[in-house]
Amino acid sequence: MSDELYMSANKEFNSVGTRINWGAILGGALIAIGFYSLLAILGAAVGLSISEKVNPKSLQIGAIVWTLLISASALFVGGLVTSLFITRENKVEAILHGVVMWSVVCFLLLIFGAIGVKTGLNTMSAMAPGISSVSTNQNWEAVARQNGVSPEMVDSWKKQLNDFVNDPQAQERAEKAAWDAATRISWFAFAGTWITLLATAVGSLVGLGPTFRIVPLTTRETNRRLEYSSVP
Repeated sequence: MSDELYMSANKEFNSVGTRINWGAILGGALIAIGFYSLLAILGAAVGLSISEKVNPKSLQIGAIVWTLLISASALFVGGLVTSLFITRENKVEAILHGVVMWSVVCFLLLIFGAIGVKTGLNTMSAMAPGISSVSTNQNWEAVARQNGVSPEMVDSWKKQLNDFVNDPQAQERAEKAAWDAATRISWFAFAGTWITLLATAVGSLVGLGPTFRIVPLTTRETNRRLEYSSVP
């Protein structure tokens, strides 16, 4: 009898298993990656179309801004879809599902990046014998002239190269410029990571609840659904 009373009093504390919905998380992650790929291809097409008409520095800044925008937009959509796939969640659960989805997307992008780097290295290794034979048989001046570069331009490049090699201050300036660029990229990446994480959380909150609709329901439709749901 005491065992039955104990179990009855503590039945609310029994384990309900995991509350995480991996199907919703993977679905949101795949949609986010697909949406990102679509916008990235669009950005590449536009960039190639205007590359000859725009300053390279302006094009670089535009590419960075576009990458940040499409990353935030894609993860916002991924968080929204993740919340739509789960039901009866509160705000904390919706945000946590979105954060896990964001982590899955980052993990998949790292894997894709590693595969791309490995493929590039293998390609370069396969091309290395041909490249070494070209560099052995003829120097870069001959290669440049064969590809239509004017002798004046070749002489200008040789002068710049010799000046750089014989000028330690120029080398220090180049190293400092490279270090500054790496520092800026690191801070941009850090800020972009937090922006995409915030976009994911906002998307998860927007999709919160079972009554989310892109087009809001009218008052009459809402009352009708409430009456229908109250019928035993």
